[in-house]
Amino acid sequence: MHVFRVAILVLSTLFGACTIFAQSGGGQVDFTTILKSTESQLEDSRDQVISSTATWVRFWEELYPDAETRPSLPEVDFTQRMVIVVAMGEEPTGNFDIRVTKLVRIKGVSKGLPLLKVLIEETRPKPSCFPLPSATQPIHVIETDRVFDVTFRRILKTDRCGG
Repeated sequence: MHVFRVAILVLSTLFGACTIFAQSGGGQVDFTTILKSTESQLEDSRDQVISSTATWVRFWEELYPDAETRPSLPEVDFTQRMVIVVAMGEEPTGNFDIRVTKLVRIKGVSKGLPLLKVLIEETRPKPSCFPLPSATQPIHVIETDRVFDVTFRRILKTDRCGG
């Protein structure tokens, strides 16, 4: 009987923790891809949150330095939304990639503010792969609901020679 009570207590505690997590805004967050490419022209690796139109314009101009071939700037309502950029920087060959796999909203540590965890997958070719002849600059740019704070977590995946 004692084991049964302990089991119920443990389950109640776990269920309570799940309920608190759900009430605190935990769970997966939807996002929309604005740009996914291996040719971004960004030479530096970055994890960036853009939360204003001015920063968005500067980033777009950096991404497309040639004004004549620059695509029009996608509209973003920064009062409700934000843009997240993940980029690998310049890689010497092909078969490199980066992508946001999931956004998870969790209760923040600082002052109880909501926190968004951005899960990122980097794909790199195995060292034994024949290198593709051109340099790449993988990037993934997404749009999502605006939150107070963002943290990034990169996971490395070694690919089978681009397969």
